[in-house]
Amino acid sequence: MAANVGSRTREAPLTKERAIVLQRALAECFGAPRFQHQLKEMQTKYGAHSKECAVGRRRLVREAQAEVVPLHGFEATDQGIQRMVVEFDKFADDPEVQALRKQLDELLGCDSKGGLPLESVVCMLREHFVAFGEDAFQAHIMELRGNFASGDQDAEFALCGPSRVILAAQRPILLKYGF
Repeated sequence: MAANVGSRTREAPLTKERAIVLQRALAECFGAPRFQHQLKEMQTKYGAHSKECAVGRRRLVREAQAEVVPLHGFEATDQGIQRMVVEFDKFADDPEVQALRKQLDELLGCDSKGGLPLESVVCMLREHFVAFGEDAFQAHIMELRGNFASGDQDAEFALCGPSRVILAAQRPILLKYGF
């Protein structure tokens, strides 16, 4: 028995046509003025790529999915959404489905594969550049370097000497961007 739009469960596999209808319905929800307003408020309040914003975005997405996915044969639960994602995997190489996925990502201000938009990557790299250029950071690196004699031990310094100092400088930046 094939599932119809509006059913609560699906016995038949997801077809490309149903996948596209589902993506368009989600795009309509995610593009709605109220949804976009709430998303922009969170991005402004917490920063677009903060952990708080990611948690809030997930909540907003789940609320929208709860209205849409049951109409397309998936439960509005973590397991139902995971099943939907797995079913969509078979369309990973389909240009039309991928174009709609990109549209959904843009509406949500994220990348479905978990990546950051290019502008965020550039901002994050700039912050690293600034952090690594600070006098205190450079002084700490020079102090560590002084603990290693020249010659063969330079290689050891390059591989393991400054890792804790670097991680300490990176940690607040990476947390800010959701890592």
